[in-house]
Amino acid sequence: MIPLRTCIVLILMFFISGIEAKETKTTFTITSFNIKFYAYHEDERRDPYLQDFLKKSIPASDLIVFEEIVNTSKIKNILPANWECLSYEAPYEGHQHVVICHSDRFKFVREPSDDNDIIDEVAGAKGSLRPAVTAIVTDKEGKALFRLVGVHLKASPEYSKTRLDQAAIIADYLKKVHSNLPVVIAGDFNTYFSPLNKETENDKDLILKAFNQGQLNVKLLSNDLFTFRSSYGQGQFDHFFVSDSMKATKPVKIFEMCNAESTTGEGLLNLAYYNEHISDHCPVSAEITL
Repeated sequence: MIPLRTCIVLILMFFISGIEAKETKTTFTITSFNIKFYAYHEDERRDPYLQDFLKKSIPASDLIVFEEIVNTSKIKNILPANWECLSYEAPYEGHQHVVICHSDRFKFVREPSDDNDIIDEVAGAKGSLRPAVTAIVTDKEGKALFRLVGVHLKASPEYSKTRLDQAAIIADYLKKVHSNLPVVIAGDFNTYFSPLNKETENDKDLILKAFNQGQLNVKLLSNDLFTFRSSYGQGQFDHFFVSDSMKATKPVKIFEMCNAESTTGEGLLNLAYYNEHISDHCPVSAEITL
């Protein structure tokens, strides 16, 4: 028979360990948002609309992966003052950059074995594509939480094999910097459906296979809704691939315009208005627990 004192000690230890386990969990919200040719012109007239849109129309986010940012210095015009962003310098004008940003809840730290903040090879042999932007995400005290990779893969249905090559390069990079850190790969993957992509499977499923053939052990957060909409049609381009150890605590959230029954509503639910003042993509958000 176990003495009463021992039982009490064991119960207390179990209770305390349970509290500590709960305290170590981190939940965050991340958004991917392609803002069509943002700041292509020096005077970006969409800024006031985008500021208001980000404040009121998407879930409050801790991290945002932006795509199609032409002038990266201007992205902070639409973000709160305490946000910080990371990108790169493109070799030519008019380049659509990937930019990753965080609130003051987190910090970005460069991979120790790297000399920049991008996965260069994703831009292709000629450097004509967009590189992936990557950082280790830490809390404010500097504790490493996970690795973030922001992407904007090659567009157009006929380039499925190019996108798969880019996914394999990302997997190879992450395998080389392997640690116990989980990973979030987010952004505009330009994924098309079969047979439009001239493949027997949808691009998003092929990319998931490419990642896991590279031993990343990631999953695609479930989403069957459109993330792109213009007068030319709809597309499902924007996704989150996350480590198996991560859990989505809410369904992926997409701004309504991309899936609304009508395109002639009021304000942001009017497609022509939305495309002119915001973008042709809808922001996609996920709440994730480590």
